[in-house]
Amino acid sequence: CNLKGSFIGNGLTSFEVDEERAMVHFGYGHGIVGYELMKEYERNCPHLDFYFHKSKEENIINPQKVSHRCNEIRKEIKNCFEGNDLFGIYHKCEVSSANQENIIQKILLSQKISEEDEISILPNYCKDDYFMQDFLNQNTIKEKLSIEDKSLFWSSCSGDVSNHYHFSESFLLYKDYILNHNLRTWHLSGDSDSCIPTFGTMKWIEQLSLPIKTEWRSWHTGNQIAGYLQEYENFTFLTVKGAGHIIPLDKREAIYLAFNAFLSGELPN
Repeated sequence: CNLKGSFIGNGLTSFEVDEERAMVHFGYGHGIVGYELMKEYERNCPHLDFYFHKSKEENIINPQKVSHRCNEIRKEIKNCFEGNDLFGIYHKCEVSSANQENIIQKILLSQKISEEDEISILPNYCKDDYFMQDFLNQNTIKEKLSIEDKSLFWSSCSGDVSNHYHFSESFLLYKDYILNHNLRTWHLSGDSDSCIPTFGTMKWIEQLSLPIKTEWRSWHTGNQIAGYLQEYENFTFLTVKGAGHIIPLDKREAIYLAFNAFLSGELPN
């Protein structure tokens, strides 16, 4: 095998720790969700996690674990996040007629709470990608791309792909990938990404139970802190300060430095 390692940015790890619950704690830590509401969520939604409905291959919440009060609190939290860009909460929230529909909800969460009520904790989709969407959906552009069916609609996220994607148990996959094949893995996390929050990724890494080689410390671009890192056996975790879900969009210098450090096999200073 020619594969020597992987360099992952804001990757989804586990639905149990890296989605809704981590998003609530992220919201509290960033002043989006109030303290009382966060504590109410912890009291009333203590076992809210995700499991895989293998017959339909869709990710759903176990209806037996969700109370009416929990649903009410989740709606309040959704309202708190409304108007924020989930992929980078310090970005300007751009909304157009093309992206009003909650694409993230369709792709990541088919959340069936009960037969009478279907909700999602995620707010309406907010991302300034409609210029590319409008451009690629012009018939003249489709012709240049040799797309014969002009009814096909391009969007930045595909529900068809995600609805047919089979999610596997990430803990077993990563432990086999990292420990048994001696492959270097670097996992980066932009700390202003509320969709895949740093908090959830750290909880997932903790459950991998990897031996620590380098204790938690800062790393820098010039004389400024670019983020924080911790090195494990064949696995390195780095946060990128002020970056959202797409790190190169926000912190080009930091991601350039981190990627070159990965290629050289040395930690950034």
